[in-house]
Amino acid sequence: MVNKEYLDKYLQNILEEHKIAGMSVAITDQNGIIYSGEFGVESIERPQLKTTPDTLYKIASITKVFNALTNMILVDRGELALDEPVKKHLPDLEFSRPGTAEKVTLRHLLTHSAGLSGDIYHDGPRDERDLGRRINDLIPRLEMFSDPGDGVFLYSNYGFAIASYLAQTVGGKPFTQLVRELVLEPLGMDRTFYDINQWCTYPFSLPHKEEDGVFSVIHNITSEGTRFGSGEIFSNPTQLCKLMRLFMRKGVADSGERIISEQTMEEMLRPQQVRENGHMHSLGLHHRNYGEFACFGHTGWLSAYRSNMFVCPEKGVGVALMINTNRDKIRDEIVETMIANS
Repeated sequence: MVNKEYLDKYLQNILEEHKIAGMSVAITDQNGIIYSGEFGVESIERPQLKTTPDTLYKIASITKVFNALTNMILVDRGELALDEPVKKHLPDLEFSRPGTAEKVTLRHLLTHSAGLSGDIYHDGPRDERDLGRRINDLIPRLEMFSDPGDGVFLYSNYGFAIASYLAQTVGGKPFTQLVRELVLEPLGMDRTFYDINQWCTYPFSLPHKEEDGVFSVIHNITSEGTRFGSGEIFSNPTQLCKLMRLFMRKGVADSGERIISEQTMEEMLRPQQVRENGHMHSLGLHHRNYGEFACFGHTGWLSAYRSNMFVCPEKGVGVALMINTNRDKIRDEIVETMIANS
């Protein structure tokens, strides 16, 4: 049972001690949310706007989980295969190293083992109709650090950009529309958005930074269409609890609808690739221990937004954390404490 009084006090102390402007957390079991907490403000420039359960944050790389799940639903339906070259569906795709395009598979992309470098930090066009042209222009210019299948883990946002283009091509719809239809709508995630024209109409938290002892708002939230597959979603912890419950139930949504088979879900969750830190990676998910408990999920880092989402099967709970301030070291302690006290 969650000790709400203890967690409320602990998290408020963390907020004050580490100078975090705003923070939201939630813990769920497979039946529903068993704890949620909101602390601080959405912006230090508007302190009257307190963080609420509805406050949205950029979840950064947790976005990759939605990309992976969408592709795995297409695999489940027989429209994609994990181990066939993606070039079968993307005939114009080329890489800087000759012969690579004929080797790279969806499994390589989702386990960061395709050999691609890179992060996408720049601003740019957000029109998904232009995604294919940008991918086909950009990918051949990227350095390859290993061959696909060599077993080398290299975290790559560009790999997930290709995966989003693959899903868009096979699904026959813009990538974000496909995610909405296959994942967000069946899960009831009606406050989870890619589009700035949508998320900016709801309460959202601004990013904050501290430099040379000066605490300030960052008045710039970057966005780029090729990053829709890797880091663009705005959501909140209670929304992510719906996704974690899907994992706990091996593919069954809160509504009772099965959106992916148990067999395919198990393949998605199966550890398959050793990461650079010795942890394991499955298809779009990071496996690690929090204290004595084995967990799977993902973290997010973009601008000053920080986020964690991890499911702990042994405890039967999932934890989501979002922070609007560039604080990294404290995140793991918070998640570990929440798991231990649930």
